[in-house]
Parts: sequence; C-alpha cells; structure tokens
Amino acid sequence: LMVILRFDVHASTALSQACLAGGAITAMIYSVQAKHPSGQGPLIEWDLLLITSPSLLLGSLVGAFLNKVTPDIAILGLLDVVLGYCTYTTLRKALSTWAKESKEMARAREVTAQSSSTAERGGAAEVSVELRSGAPQPSVSRPSTRTISGEDKPRVQKPQYPLGDMGLFGATWILVVASTFV
Repeated sequence: LMVILRFDVHASTALSQACLAGGAITAMIYSVQAKHPSGQGPLIEWDLLLITSPSLLLGSLVGAFLNKVTPDIAILGLLDVVLGYCTYTTLRKALSTWAKESKEMARAREVTAQSSSTAERGGAAEVSVELRSGAPQPSVSRPSTRTISGEDKPRVQKPQYPLGDMGLFGATWILVVASTFV
C-alpha cells in the first residue's frame, strides 16, 4: 500500500488491518457451516474462540493506540524485525519438512525396489509402506437409509449452528468496541 498507492505508514497499517479483518470474517462465515474432518462436531471450537477473542481484541486496541503515537521509522523497523523473524522460522520449518519427506520418500523407494526384486525372483511379496508413521487415518462413515426399491439414499442433514456461542461471541465484540468509545 505504501509503494503502489503512496499511503503513509499509519494509513497503510490501518487499511491492512481492515483487509485482514474482512478476510477473517469471510472465513468465519464459511467455517460456521463446515464440519470437523472426523465428521463429528463443528469445525470451529467455540469455547476456544470465546477464551481467545477478548485478548485478541485488547491487543488490537493497544496496537491501534501504539500506531497513533509511534513514529513512522519505529513502525517500519518493528515490521522489518517481525517479518524477518517470520521468514526465518518459516524457512527453517520448510527445510526440516523437506528433509523429513525426502528421507521418507527414499525409504519408500528402497522398500519398493526390494519388493520388486523379490517378485522378480518368483516370490510373492506384499509390501505396505506407511509414509507418515503414527498419523491417524480418517474414517468417515456416512449414514444412509434404504428406500423401498433397495437403493441407498444419503441422509440430508441440516447444519446446526451454535447460536448461543455465536451470540456470546458477538456480544463480546460489541462490548469491546463500545468500550473504545467511552
């Protein structure tokens, strides 16, 4: 925003926060309807959301205050430090993941090569390779009902929204926003 649209540091910081908030609201609206991958329960853990939201909102308020009173050069310096640290940790994690996956792929190729050489010698070999040991395998069972003709017909389930939790979350937001105007 500063380079392309020539906004100053304070305006571009506030506008980027507004864009992030819009994306988060959109993701939440989508995620309210989604189910957990196990098929049991909602995707959003509402209790955790209610615990973390007040501290996140308080942090946003403190950040907005500090944005007003901090000089531009300090904001840019802090942004550079934070982005540099995030880049470093992401790169370190990516390299460790790549090394781990490369070892797993090499092990899988070795087991496959051994099984093919055993099969060429006339022996029957059954090889099962699990690349990620200990990873839980998802099992989703879909309930169905039989119709009169004997065909399986999937059940249509209406989404159940936790209206009480959503209302409490909304009330928390309203109280924090209202407290900023007092």
